[in-house]
Amino acid sequence: MNFSYATWLIIAGTLALTVAGFAWQRRSAPGGWALFTILASLTVWDWMYAGYWLVASYSAKVVFLDLAYVGAAIFAPAYLVLALDFTGRSNWLTPRSYGL
Repeated sequence: MNFSYATWLIIAGTLALTVAGFAWQRRSAPGGWALFTILASLTVWDWMYAGYWLVASYSAKVVFLDLAYVGAAIFAPAYLVLALDFTGRSNWLTPRSYGL
C-alpha cells in the first residue's frame, strides 16, 4: 500500500472532476463535450488507480486496474475528438468515425 501516491491520485482526480463540472456548464462551446469526457475519464482513471494502491488483496487490485483501464481507454479517442472539434474539423466526426 502506498498512501502518499494514492493521495496525490485522489487529489488529481478531484481537481479533474471539478474542472469537468465547469466544462459541463460550457458544453455548447466547441470541444465542450469532448473536454468533459476527457476530464471524466481522467477522474475515473485516477480514482481507480488510487484504489489499486490502497487495497491489499490481489483480486481487488485486479478489479481496480481493470476499472482504471476503462478511464484510460476512453481518454485517447476523446482527446482526438477534442482536437478535431476545437480546430474546426468537426465534419470528420461522423457516426461512422465514432464507431471506429
